Order: sequence, then C-alpha cells, then structure tokens
Amino acid sequence: MNARALAAFMVLAGCLPQADIPPLSDANGVLDATCTGPYADMVVDTFPTSLDGKAALGAPDTQVVTLLVDQVVTVGFIGLGAITDQQGMDLRVHSVGVIAPGDHATVQFAGPDMQFRFGGDILADITELDIATASVPAAVYARITGINGTVRLDSLEAIHDACR
Repeated sequence: MNARALAAFMVLAGCLPQADIPPLSDANGVLDATCTGPYADMVVDTFPTSLDGKAALGAPDTQVVTLLVDQVVTVGFIGLGAITDQQGMDLRVHSVGVIAPGDHATVQFAGPDMQFRFGGDILADITELDIATASVPAAVYARITGINGTVRLDSLEAIHDACR
C-alpha cells in the first residue's frame, strides 16, 4: 500500500493521532472560572477598598452592594467571556427595591484591554444598557459608579449571551 493510500485509509478510519488540548491559562495559572450563567462572576475592584462587591455577582438574590456617591464596583463576565453587542439592550442591572428619583449611577464598559468607556446611566426608569454606546463590541468588564443618592446593586446580567 503506498503512502497516499495509507493516509486516506487512516482518515476514513478515524485513526489520525489527536493532539491533547492544553489547558487555558492567564498570567497567574490555569483559568478556573466556569460559566455559571449570564451574570457577572468576578469582582475586579472596588472603591473604597472596604466595599464588598461580591453581592453583585451571580443571579439576583436580594443581597446588594450599596453604592453611595463616588463609590465604585467593577465586575467581570469571565466565565461567560463577554457581553456582546447585539440589537437592542445588552446589559440588565438588577437592584433591590425601586431606584428612587434622583438616585443615579453610571456604567462604563471595557473589553479585555480594560479601557473603560461611558456606557450609560442607571436611573429610576433606566436599568438596561446598550454597550454600543461605549463603542465596545464585547464588554468583559462593567464598572458602576454611584453619582447621586443610593443605588442598591444586586446583579448584572448579559441579556443576549449564555454559556456555551
């Protein structure tokens, strides 16, 4: 049997050697994030540093991060990969209780480069945002900053994206 015939036989028989796929890694080691849904799954930073941002992770559960003026929480959609820009609104902000008139926070979005761009306002009547406003095709990170009053942040949800 010549070499071409042998190669064709191996392809048809499914006998080609398979390479092992190496584990994905970041700068610190193997990625351990698993996609648990369309919700933010990592706290990147907070200001002040004493602010506990963990309550903003995962599905809505009535645990909140209370943002006052100039307080900041930055979250990542690491397991999901990113929030992608699609037709209509792309991010839903869940809060506990009604956001009172005058209460206000802003949202900035960033891709993997962490160059944050203004994405919109969270107000009493605005809780969904379009990442196209920030000119970011895929937002890995969202930063929420308290501007006025009190915003009780429960969860951030990618509207169109789901775990693959």
